[in-house]
Amino acid sequence: MGEIKSTWDIVMEKTKGMEITSRDKERIKREELTSEIHTIFHRYMDAQGNQEYLKKELEGLRVEEREVVKRELLLQLLDAIDLSKDNGEIITGIETMKGKAVAKILEKLHLLASEYKASRDTRAREIEEVFRRRLTAMGISGSAVQPTLDGKREWIEAMEGLQRDYGDRLEALKEELLNS
Repeated sequence: MGEIKSTWDIVMEKTKGMEITSRDKERIKREELTSEIHTIFHRYMDAQGNQEYLKKELEGLRVEEREVVKRELLLQLLDAIDLSKDNGEIITGIETMKGKAVAKILEKLHLLASEYKASRDTRAREIEEVFRRRLTAMGISGSAVQPTLDGKREWIEAMEGLQRDYGDRLEALKEELLNS
């Protein structure tokens, strides 16, 4: 009866005598670095914006990797900005990596998020009132009647409009943060 070989044994036999090219080594190194960046980002977000964790991780990197990791982390943080949510952890992370030099830009980001939330709340009240009037016209009224907006065409269109209105300003601030 023949010997059963593991997949690893088979792979090792087939690759015996083969060398990894410098191109392959570089690709593997990039993949490992990308994986490390994703890990740092997710652990930072899971730690709810723990500056000390982020500083420690960045200091633990080799000098030649640190700037690459910082730039990629910054890109991930910028991509994670959502005007409809609290961006405190993201802003703390950006500040940790970019320093106080970006304080004015981050203040603009806070202001933009506040404006967005105010516009969103106003639009929600307006649409709820339209739904309330429709329900009243159908004979449905009372203090317990609370229209829901989720999934309603009017609400979806309103949110798409807000995203368009605020999206360009947000992208400009992201670009400013990236290049500062």
